Amino acid sequence: MGAASLYTKEVAKKVRELKPPYKGIKFDIVDRIDFVTIRIYEKHFREYSDSQRVLVIDYLMQVRTMIESFGIRCEFEGVAYNGN
Repeated sequence: MGAASLYTKEVAKKVRELKPPYKGIKFDIVDRIDFVTIRIYEKHFREYSDSQRVLVIDYLMQVRTMIESFGIRCEFEGVAYNGN
């Protein structure tokens, strides 16, 4: 039997209420044993201009703060782009 999910439907609902600066920002929320990660893909992040990246990072920080407001430790996890 697996561990209970930290990223519950209640937390997910609150995260979805946050308005992203652009449509289609790609990231995943990954449940770990005692914390969650916001997984960011370099391939998708590269699609934004420098000024857009600032807004995307601000949004992802809001997501992290929202998750942490539920008492859940939340970290960022980057996935490197390998050129494919």
